[in-house]
Amino acid sequence: MLTLRLGIPPGTANPERTISFFEQLEERVAAQSGVVSASLGTCHALAGFCGSTVIWFRDRPEVPRGTEPTIGVLRVSPSYFATMKVPLVRGRLFTKADRGDAPKVVVISETTARHFFPGEDPIGKPIGLGINGFGQRAEIIGIVGDVRHGLPDQPAGLDGYVSLMQAPLSNVYLFARTVDNPLALVASVRQQVAALNPSLPIYDVRTMADRVGNSAARARFSAILLGIFATIAMALAAVGIYGVMSYTVRQRTREIGIRVALGARSQDVVRHEVYRAAVLIFAGTLLGLAGALAATQVLETSLYEVRPHDPQTFVVIVVLLAGVALLASYVPARRATIVDPAITLRTE
Repeated sequence: MLTLRLGIPPGTANPERTISFFEQLEERVAAQSGVVSASLGTCHALAGFCGSTVIWFRDRPEVPRGTEPTIGVLRVSPSYFATMKVPLVRGRLFTKADRGDAPKVVVISETTARHFFPGEDPIGKPIGLGINGFGQRAEIIGIVGDVRHGLPDQPAGLDGYVSLMQAPLSNVYLFARTVDNPLALVASVRQQVAALNPSLPIYDVRTMADRVGNSAARARFSAILLGIFATIAMALAAVGIYGVMSYTVRQRTREIGIRVALGARSQDVVRHEVYRAAVLIFAGTLLGLAGALAATQVLETSLYEVRPHDPQTFVVIVVLLAGVALLASYVPARRATIVDPAITLRTE
């Protein structure tokens, strides 16, 4: 996905000319080789903030001025949802017929529908928005899937979409979904913009992957840092457990030698030592889990879509550390059983 910004200087174009420019540019870019679809919009996913305005419900009693609820509003071209792969849940999307002289229409997100219309079908409901031309009456025509326009660790907000052809804005993003490297399309897009308006520059040229990556940079740095510390902690825990369990078994080397000398089978001796270790491991696991369950509450604010008591994480850690402890008891016990008992006793 190629994304870039372009802005028509204020006062140099009227709404009709702006809409015509947008339509021609979108058609020209969409016709380029390797382009799957192209669209225009005033914001993109994970932008941080896309603007908001008040919303009125024309079939409900008016609320006091200044207490109206707010909603995020994005102005998009009709092909925006297809380009950005935002699914239609119910109703319809914008068409080229939804222009300035047509009735004002709005598309809302699923979260917006659930929040403002619980247990109702919002399709066809009359609303008003605090943007030019939409204050008196606009009709909800469709519901689309949620898109996170805030930071990665924020849930999807209350969003609404209006047609860029009904509410044109001079500064917009151009989105082009491609089959190959999207940056290879930049020169072609510059040519198409220059053909329509030679004095209009494009800027902030980046791939959508770059924008998403930058929005998650802070969280990624924290995750990498915590991951390094966690790996070091796991390594220290594993080495410590192995050393303690191995030392505990080696303390009974004389006992193992005597038992083997008296005729005990090697496998029985090893099994006995592993069993004794398993009892300690079980007790240690219970204490460790209790401490971990309490400690994870401190990390809850740093987690992203992972519960503090994530069962998969706990299972992996328990299996890893328990395996290290069992190995630490098995290896010295096995080594003691294969050595000549006389040598073992003499060493002791």
